[in-house]
Amino acid sequence: MVGSLLSLDIAPMLLNKSHQLNHIMNETIQLQSYGHAPAKPAGELKEGDITIWNFGVKSEVSGIIRETEKCVWVAFHGKCVPVIRKFLKTRLVAVA
Repeated sequence: MVGSLLSLDIAPMLLNKSHQLNHIMNETIQLQSYGHAPAKPAGELKEGDITIWNFGVKSEVSGIIRETEKCVWVAFHGKCVPVIRKFLKTRLVAVA
């Protein structure tokens, strides 16, 4: 009897913790040698956004080149040469 009461008391707390963890994980991504960073779907990137990559490298979105139903081509510039990258719109990209 005590075991069943205990599991009923703890169940809501465990569900709440799980929900909080999923909420945090959906808004952040883990970057190599940087840690967790806030993120948003690539389909929501706009000109002027600052993105963060592995090792803390930052680049700025200089424009959206092309969009389809599922993909987006984004132009970046930073310390390196300008780059155009293709992403699924649902892919999370770290932002500053």
